[in-house]
Amino acid sequence: MRKIVLILFVIPIMAFSQNIAKVNTTIDEAKVFLNGAQITRIGNLTLSKGDNKIVLTNLPNDLDPKTVTVKGQGDFIIQTVNTSINYLSNYENDPKYQVLKDSLKLLQNKLDQNNAYLLVYADEEAMIKANKAIGGTQNGTVVAELIKAADFFHNRLLEIKTKSLELAYQNRDLQLIINKIQNQLSEYENIAKRPVGEISINIYADKATTGKLNVTYFTNYASWIPSYDIRFTDLNKPITLLLKGQINQTTGENWQNTKIILSSSNPTISQQKPQLYPWYLSVYTPRSYAERGDKLQTAAEVMLMKDEELKEYSKSPAPTMMAMSSETPISMEYTLEARIDVPSSQEKLVNIQSYEMPAKYLYYTAPKVDPDAFLIANIYDWGKNYFLNGEANIYYENSFIGNTNISSYQVEDTMQISLGRDKSVIVNRDVIKDSTSKQIIGSKVKYNRAFEITVRNNKKSPIEIIIEDQLPISQQKEIEVTDIAVGNGKIDPDTKIVTWRYTMQPNTTIKTTIKFVVKSPKELNLAL
Repeated sequence: MRKIVLILFVIPIMAFSQNIAKVNTTIDEAKVFLNGAQITRIGNLTLSKGDNKIVLTNLPNDLDPKTVTVKGQGDFIIQTVNTSINYLSNYENDPKYQVLKDSLKLLQNKLDQNNAYLLVYADEEAMIKANKAIGGTQNGTVVAELIKAADFFHNRLLEIKTKSLELAYQNRDLQLIINKIQNQLSEYENIAKRPVGEISINIYADKATTGKLNVTYFTNYASWIPSYDIRFTDLNKPITLLLKGQINQTTGENWQNTKIILSSSNPTISQQKPQLYPWYLSVYTPRSYAERGDKLQTAAEVMLMKDEELKEYSKSPAPTMMAMSSETPISMEYTLEARIDVPSSQEKLVNIQSYEMPAKYLYYTAPKVDPDAFLIANIYDWGKNYFLNGEANIYYENSFIGNTNISSYQVEDTMQISLGRDKSVIVNRDVIKDSTSKQIIGSKVKYNRAFEITVRNNKKSPIEIIIEDQLPISQQKEIEVTDIAVGNGKIDPDTKIVTWRYTMQPNTTIKTTIKFVVKSPKELNLAL
């Protein structure tokens, strides 16, 4: 028994031989990648002589030990660094949480008090109504007493009704506030109850001292999405392109007054270079779609996906801050000029850089596919600037007119941006009935097809327009495409796309035609 008592006394002595150092760290910097973020925390240390232990808590719960770096400044030695997950949250002691709980309690007490008064008023009203009879059945009632009683009933009932109505209005307002606080508490608890990451740091000091601590770690719970605003006011002026970044983070940490760096890199994908291996040919028998369990997407489904993507346009107000850019060997980094707050589970939209670029504007139409004319901006030498893939909102003279996409995968020297439809350029594609027919000649069918394309420029200024159509391409020797007539159009030898290019003066009309003949065996049904 004495041995057991001795052990119980020794354990506390050993536990308290290691000092718990005081440290209060704040998030100084967040480098946000396209997926993930590197967080830097800094703090001041107060160390005792000997072994000290520091625990940083309430960190993201996806801490990877390989990404944790601890640096210090001062007369001490960092011995070990460990990471762990804490599943026992102590959020009840958070002052902000306590304020919400206390406020809810006070409001609920007030609501209960009002309900108690309402019950009393209701009972009093019922008692008054139950005792309305004045005088007995034998003796008549004095008129003066009747008037006095009537006045009492009227005044008291009116007072009860008025006070009950006031309390009902108060209860309605109280309940609205209570509901908001309960929702806030519920959201807070959902975040606070989740597991949190912790970093334990063991430090040795020869003497009591102070110092500084710098801790960095990587989390997957953050990202940023590049997007653009494209603005133009006149077809003779440069186009303005504003790069923006939407920062998202669900780390559970609130980034307050934090230096933000947005990086075009993505650490979550493999950085290992690819390697080619010998390619051996073999006989392959394809399986059916039923065997593979694949699902083919219909054209309607694909169009639906595109429509849903367009619905994601956000009308968030544009911030005014910009960023400084710097190029690394493998990425571009944008450092915001001012420190900002990025609360957890909230989005933050920031301006990054603005580009003013000379552009040549022209119109494009392919009336076989779409009857509208589209304004196109050709931006030359766009490679001088660093662009990321992203959706772009288009504005003409500060009016939103639609969406398009910026692609950095273009290999040409000219970036082409579609700025939207222009209804003042009217396009029609009509069948020329006199030149369209179907004839059966022996074992073959001859299809004569002819179309007239009409373009009207109703604008007050000249425009340059490109018109495209196409000729059918035969994949069987039995099917021939002959007697092609496209006027001054140019035919691409591979795609058989026909291109016309015109300069149109204001309030003018041009017409062009495309004609061809298709011959095929009559047992083949062609979609022409």
